Amino acid sequence: MNEIMVSICCIAYNQESYIRQTIESFLMQEAKFKYEILIHDDASTDATPLIIKEYQEKYPHLIKPIYQTENQYSKGISVLALNMKRALGKYIAICEGDDFWIDPYKLQKQVEYLESNPDCTLITHAAIMVNHNGHKLRRKIQPYTESRVCNVRDIIMGDGGFFSTNSMMFKSELGKSLPAFYFGLPVGDYPLTIFLSLNGQVYYINEELSAYRIVAKGSLSATNLFNKERAIQVLVKINKMLDEADAYSNERFTDYFKEMKVKRTFYYLLEYDGRAIKNNEECKRFYDKLSRKEQLKSNLKCNLPVIYRIYKKHFMGWV
Repeated sequence: MNEIMVSICCIAYNQESYIRQTIESFLMQEAKFKYEILIHDDASTDATPLIIKEYQEKYPHLIKPIYQTENQYSKGISVLALNMKRALGKYIAICEGDDFWIDPYKLQKQVEYLESNPDCTLITHAAIMVNHNGHKLRRKIQPYTESRVCNVRDIIMGDGGFFSTNSMMFKSELGKSLPAFYFGLPVGDYPLTIFLSLNGQVYYINEELSAYRIVAKGSLSATNLFNKERAIQVLVKINKMLDEADAYSNERFTDYFKEMKVKRTFYYLLEYDGRAIKNNEECKRFYDKLSRKEQLKSNLKCNLPVIYRIYKKHFMGWV
């Protein structure tokens, strides 16, 4: 087979400590088809570009980098969308420069399902979590306990963390035709997942095929830790995105989008102004629907934040 089947799209920024492991996990893939590795370096100020260039020289027909001289993300440009535009593959698999894959047959397994199920627009899988040193954490990203077709409500309500970004493989034609509601947000995985779910079937493989790194140095989550002002800006932007996605879907899932907006508002208030929840009827109803465990966590976070942090560290798998 001469045509490229999969384009691996990787965005990197100041990830010299991790990018080598990321690239090696791409190179270890055992596939019965051709794939390409598209790496977009967003003007890193560390050794990340040098490491990428080292691999480019070793695998010139496989690794195709872009080296930006000015940071595009800071200009409000979606670097993932920019990178996907040049994909030659039928499908796109994404993985950021601090994450990595752990199964050599990851691409093969996903392509086999997509080829046998043309209505499927997105396929994902479970992922382990590791810390900045690569130590495996107890917690993992596993939305279901069995392989299955995902429903749209779960995806909308799951926010950006329902699937691990590095588990996603989808049709290239969709990755190159993103809707307006995708752009202008500080994150791209959540609107991308919603968009793909509105255009076909989403399938989940209940196997751990990749590793998601928590608070990697140089990553968005490490360099842009939210303060209250930024958090409200993000809340407003994502709620606007949900309204636009609802319109895009011809309001087929209006109830789900409304429910998600309430959920996001609830957790914003819980983080920054817990007492205000009592004065918000929608948030009060949302709280009443939570499981007892989730209510306990919410009460701890609101009233006993120090104890909540201890609980999170020792009982939620963050160590």
